[in-house]
Amino acid sequence: MRVLMICNTYMQVIISLQMKLKLYPDDEADIIISDHSIGADKVAEGLGKTGLFSRVKYVENYRADYNTNRTEKLREIFRLFGGDSKYYGMLWDENTIYDEICYYNTLRLVWAAFSKSVRDSKREGREKIPVCNVFEEGIFCYDMVLSQILSMRKQFWKHRTVSLMHLFSVLSGRKDILGRSSNFICFHPEIIDHAEEYKRAGFSFTKLPPLKPDENFLRILNTVFSYDPSGVKFPQKYIYFATSTDIDGNSVGETELVLRLADIVGRENLLVKMHPRDRRTVYRDNGLTVMENSSVPWEVMQLNHDFSSHAFVSLSSGSVVNIMAMTGESIPSYFLYPMTKGRNKWLDHYSDGISSSLKKLQAAGLCRSIKAVNTLEEAAGND
Repeated sequence: MRVLMICNTYMQVIISLQMKLKLYPDDEADIIISDHSIGADKVAEGLGKTGLFSRVKYVENYRADYNTNRTEKLREIFRLFGGDSKYYGMLWDENTIYDEICYYNTLRLVWAAFSKSVRDSKREGREKIPVCNVFEEGIFCYDMVLSQILSMRKQFWKHRTVSLMHLFSVLSGRKDILGRSSNFICFHPEIIDHAEEYKRAGFSFTKLPPLKPDENFLRILNTVFSYDPSGVKFPQKYIYFATSTDIDGNSVGETELVLRLADIVGRENLLVKMHPRDRRTVYRDNGLTVMENSSVPWEVMQLNHDFSSHAFVSLSSGSVVNIMAMTGESIPSYFLYPMTKGRNKWLDHYSDGISSSLKKLQAAGLCRSIKAVNTLEEAAGND
């Protein structure tokens, strides 16, 4: 069997490694990583060094994907249908017939890969329609990605480009990726909200085995991300995972919360992991240690090091939960979102989703060291 995996983020790459090792160990697999993540060209080189994949390709499609020109987007739809889209040129020229395609984001490159696989199989005189698998990007994405696919199938006016391609495919009698995306690969299908509704819509769920950071997996992971864990230290007991709320229009006073937490635990005892889009120096200006931005994602660091004697704190970052949910490890962790309830409707809604997911994970015996707290003293372990 031949499989294609398409990744836009580093978390997607990590999950693709687990899929290759556990779901497709004996199958021929190609992988594509895009420039949606800074330094992805180097990660592509690392993927090639592992020998896990038959072919590895780095593509530059970020600018085209987020082009806001509506006329150009409409033109690209017709180019995709006509077979001369720039996205076809991002794929390999030969051997692009796949049995399965795995992806997270329903972007035009994914659509092109599906269409090219079908088209090339027809040229060989045997139409083969790939099975399309959506895979998770983190524990809090489950309902979002599933509901979005159902919505894109039915309400093209809400999703424009992707749903228009789906609509045109249905009207022209062509197979399309949305119609074939009916399997969701994730670590914990048991926590999916509205699971019966998705099943009635034709979805099935494939459970990924827990991620085990053993010697073999870490060797592969560190090769991919060019990470050398030797000599890396985290002397601060508390690690705060900052969100983007104070810079993206959803401010609830997170910066002030972090500074107050630092006063309680001691500035020398708190390390701040900045959100990638946050370029402010406010924490450093107030004497806190800030983890420098790096091409190595936090998840890689967490898998390589023992943080059992640390404490994680965040307003609402999924980074606090992701690896613990995938591995089953236990690290004292605290969410602060109960302290900001009522200040922002978007965050309140998102936090309700976190609470629901945590409740289900903890009922399954996972992430029981994670709490949502009402005071900073609780997060500091002083209450």
